[in-house]
Amino acid sequence: MAHKTASCAALVVCFGLSMVLEAAESSLPPINYSGLLRSTYRLDQPADGNNSSQMTNTAEISANSYIWRPWLATWNGRLALSRASSESEETEQSSNLFSGSGQLNLFPRSRFPLQAYADVSDSRIDTNGLNSNSSDNRNTRMGLFQTYRPLTGNQRYTVRVERNSQEALSDGLNSTRDQLQADMILRGKKHDITANMLLLDFQQENPDTQQTNLLLSGTHRYHPKEHLSIDSNASFSLSEQQTATSAGITNSEFQANSNLLWRDLKRPLTVRARANVRSRQDESASAVSDTQEAGVSGGIEYRFSEAFRLNADAGVTLRNSENGFSSFQSALLNYTPKARPLLGFSYNWLASGGVRNEFEDEGEGSQSVSAALSHQISRSLPLGIADWTLSVNASQGATGEFRSPDGSLMTVQHSASAGLNRAGAGGSSNLRLSVVDNLILGKNDTHIQLLNLGGGHSQSLTRYAGWSADFNLGTSSVTSDNEVSQNSFASVNANYFHRRFLGFRNLRFQSDLELRSESEQLFSFFEDDNRLHWRNEFNYSVGRLGVRLTTNVDQSADGEQNKSIFLSTSRSF
Repeated sequence: MAHKTASCAALVVCFGLSMVLEAAESSLPPINYSGLLRSTYRLDQPADGNNSSQMTNTAEISANSYIWRPWLATWNGRLALSRASSESEETEQSSNLFSGSGQLNLFPRSRFPLQAYADVSDSRIDTNGLNSNSSDNRNTRMGLFQTYRPLTGNQRYTVRVERNSQEALSDGLNSTRDQLQADMILRGKKHDITANMLLLDFQQENPDTQQTNLLLSGTHRYHPKEHLSIDSNASFSLSEQQTATSAGITNSEFQANSNLLWRDLKRPLTVRARANVRSRQDESASAVSDTQEAGVSGGIEYRFSEAFRLNADAGVTLRNSENGFSSFQSALLNYTPKARPLLGFSYNWLASGGVRNEFEDEGEGSQSVSAALSHQISRSLPLGIADWTLSVNASQGATGEFRSPDGSLMTVQHSASAGLNRAGAGGSSNLRLSVVDNLILGKNDTHIQLLNLGGGHSQSLTRYAGWSADFNLGTSSVTSDNEVSQNSFASVNANYFHRRFLGFRNLRFQSDLELRSESEQLFSFFEDDNRLHWRNEFNYSVGRLGVRLTTNVDQSADGEQNKSIFLSTSRSF
């Protein structure tokens, strides 16, 4: 009997232990792993002939999971170890590099999620073939980000604390940037309130420099009714800068303004009002300046019809400077009728006229009368030839202003444009021409002339391949006080791609060509200042294996060419 009892007890203990172990195993969260092995090689051939090369071998692993339960905490991380070696005609060096990132999310599905993150990057790890290796920097970023939303109401609060450190390995310009940011958003039926705070502290070595910036801002929108709204905002900024060789400089500024808008529900009348204050103080070892300003303004808009409206405004500004008082009054009439058909074209015109009076302290002031008249005609016409459409547009306008005591100013504008467009199966084309002629008559007579011709075409060759190209030619002439300034520019862009190059699946090829030219002579294209950029890229992938080859050719204005080749092979798991 005792033997049977002992056997039963042993079975119970083994069963209990197995249950405990099973529960422990089931409580361990699964971890998702992924990794990457990458090798890159870059060869630079600059115009000066000092070739350089860089090879980097990187092993990277990433993982993500949760802690106990997904609602409690989730995390993800990435770790990369690299061996980088560079060689030039003068130097040869190798280094072991570390980079990675990590993120922890506490209560990610709650109203108060907290995020902690860190990231380490190194510019010497070139993964895309774009780095020129002109400077070697190691960057470290870490921070906390907290969000809170109450149970009731449309509210949101956020706080971010972050530090960014940069270690400049080539020139020793190490720097640290600390940031504290807080934001608040409150939305109600009649009130919307936002508040923001940003505190930045920047420190740099060689030379020692420290700068602190504080920015406080807030907005309040009050809209009790559909036809009434009051928008107010205020901000305060403080900046302190100090270097090892100079005394500190302090700048502070406060601004606040409020805008009221009211629309009459029975009449086509809109009333607006504005009040603003501004105070700024600049302080250094040699001088202190203080500027203060306050002003109020108001105006109305009355619509006699959909096309005819009147705007009238007036305002007063007070300052603590020499021109301590200034005011203005203005009225403007606008007539903008709807476009109407004319001989198969769409024609519209507009006219405006206004008066303005400005007064400043000590009796100084000015009065002005202005008027403007312009008209425009346009049409879009299908040509019936291969789906081509012709679009034409022409406009003329004149504005004049007489200001006492400065004199008069008149501007006459002419412009015309024409375009051809076609959109068909597998491709589209466009061609456009525009001409502008502006004449400004006043103290300094100025004549501006512009001519531009451009176009482009895109075409699908097969379901996997296609090409596109566009060009732009322009020339300008500006004559002012018997001095003539001329300029011409041109650009050409071409692109070709194939997603199954040479018939190989997963072999992709893309070529991009950019050509730029500028000249100080009219109608002088691709003769003087020519710049060229040509990039070719091959991508091939088989399963988890990927290969990328990139070539770049850059030609400067003086004809010198910089060439580079970038090769990358990777294996993911």
